[in-house]
Amino acid sequence: MGLDGARYLVALLVLTSCTPARSRDTCSPTVTPNGTRAALFGERVIMECGTDKMHGLDEIEWRLNNKRLSPSDRHIMNSTTLILNSTQLKDTGNYMCLRNNTPVLRVRLIVQQIPRAPILSCFVKSYLSPIRCQWRSEELNRLTKCTLSFRKSVKQAVSQKACRLYTGKRVCVCLHPHKEGEDSTVIMALTVSNSVGCATSEEKMFKLEQLLKPDPPESVKIKPVLKAAHKLSVSWSYPQTWQTGFYALKFQLAYSMENTDMFQNKVSLLETSFVITDALPDMNYTVRVRAKEEFDHGAWSNWSEPVYGMPWADPERNKIPEDNTEGLPSGLAECEDCDWEETTPQESQSEQWGNFPWYGLLLLTVSLSLVIGLFAVIVIRYRKKWKGQSAKKGSGGHPPEYLPVRLLTVSDGDGASKAPECIAETALQCGSSPANASDDQPHFDLINMGYFYIPQ
Repeated sequence: MGLDGARYLVALLVLTSCTPARSRDTCSPTVTPNGTRAALFGERVIMECGTDKMHGLDEIEWRLNNKRLSPSDRHIMNSTTLILNSTQLKDTGNYMCLRNNTPVLRVRLIVQQIPRAPILSCFVKSYLSPIRCQWRSEELNRLTKCTLSFRKSVKQAVSQKACRLYTGKRVCVCLHPHKEGEDSTVIMALTVSNSVGCATSEEKMFKLEQLLKPDPPESVKIKPVLKAAHKLSVSWSYPQTWQTGFYALKFQLAYSMENTDMFQNKVSLLETSFVITDALPDMNYTVRVRAKEEFDHGAWSNWSEPVYGMPWADPERNKIPEDNTEGLPSGLAECEDCDWEETTPQESQSEQWGNFPWYGLLLLTVSLSLVIGLFAVIVIRYRKKWKGQSAKKGSGGHPPEYLPVRLLTVSDGDGASKAPECIAETALQCGSSPANASDDQPHFDLINMGYFYIPQ
């Protein structure tokens, strides 16, 4: 055991021996406000309806919270006196006495118990935050008073500071400021008092680094990793009460499948993000995170609120395959006598056109318009040329040129020659022979195709 540990034990023994005396000196009941009466739980309470004696015609009525009280074993009404035997917590309320329908007495009765000795719990959320001490109890009410007693050493005098009471949450909260980097010890005790008594906790010696307990991490998020069926990405941020910069935190992440109480998988890290790589597909996971000072000073924070997430799932994996439309349906059996002639419903054609996309119809209309326009341009372009050629043929300005035709003389058996006979393709070609034609030399006109049809 080190020297500091030995000094800590000696100081603790001295505090234990001095605690009773300190408690008697600092503990006293609170003062009851005017119009309020405090009663100890289980004691007998007597209330008088005025100081005047009751006359024969006087009528006395007692009310609790504006409801008339009837005589009972615990509520005894004797002349102008109301006796409450063995008071209970439910007897707390506003009492009123009416004499001849005239209010004579109004008093608020509070039934309380002597407070139990509180158990002091202290911690700090960061090195720059004040020391926070608190105590929770169902006995706390608006008439309860909490006081924090503190001193830095055993030899110093005790100082006191009033604490704040939150009646809704039934908790006393005391804040004790300290300086940054201060490593000295502080001795503290909590005193709780009410109208019927008080109690003081044992003094405790604390060190700042021992009281350090951060708030849980915030903004914890979990999301799947794209195309990774076994991964989950988790991220979080520092708590707002922790001063980032010089001081840092380390984190612990725990995860398990949903509806599982045991968080067996725990990971310690300094970053504010982590990727789970061993998640099972199609399983919902629960993740939570806690924090602690990076050099292990103080205690772990509480766990963050759990978050839930599921790994990435391939959308094509569970897609139902389309039915094979070839062949007969699976539910029908082939039959030789069956008539499988298909009939097309009348509305089938309209359904096909109804399924035809609008942009396809638009494309078809534009294409048809372009073809018609191109044809019209071609007709207009060549129409003038065609008219010119037709007029030239019908004018007769130049006679048509004919191919030369050779006249053949045919001799009969007596040696006399007959008149030449015209053989040509057309009757117009049988005219006078050209001037340069010679009877002595045969002339073959290769251009005249009719020559080849003359019989030899």
